[in-house]
Amino acid sequence: VSYVKLEPSDIADPSVISDDDVRSYYERNVGRYTTPERRRVEQLVFANEEAAGAALERIRGGASFEEIVAAEGKTMSDVLLGTVDRAGIPDTAIADAAFALRTGEVSEVVPGLFGPVLLRVTEIQAESVRPLEEVAEQIREELAVDEATRILTEVHDAYEDARAAGETMAEAG
Repeated sequence: VSYVKLEPSDIADPSVISDDDVRSYYERNVGRYTTPERRRVEQLVFANEEAAGAALERIRGGASFEEIVAAEGKTMSDVLLGTVDRAGIPDTAIADAAFALRTGEVSEVVPGLFGPVLLRVTEIQAESVRPLEEVAEQIREELAVDEATRILTEVHDAYEDARAAGETMAEAG
């Protein structure tokens, strides 16, 4: 059996990737290293806007969100959407309202896709960006493998041309 092995990792050389290339890649792709803001959101859906408005007035009058949930015959686990980022809430109106609230605050009545809702945010995890210094070596290695892949594509094409011209595998290799 004869074979020719061409793997990008065999020829990748991270040391030839400049700091400027790493920084430029990081700046163009900072989203890859960013964890978006996440919030723990509770959503209580009502049958109609009047019921939602009445519940909101009870909260403004001193009732707790938990009391309103219980009055609607639900448990707190029934109303928990979870800890999500904005993209994790498919209803734009609800996402916008949830991401405008402060911790512990109850929203105005929001017209949701499944009916009017009241929202409460119980926790906010701020957006975080991994600094360049933390990911520089990972980026350097990725760029080196990308460059090696480009080079191997050229080598592969030359190898195939040589084989098509009648050279043996060893000669083409």
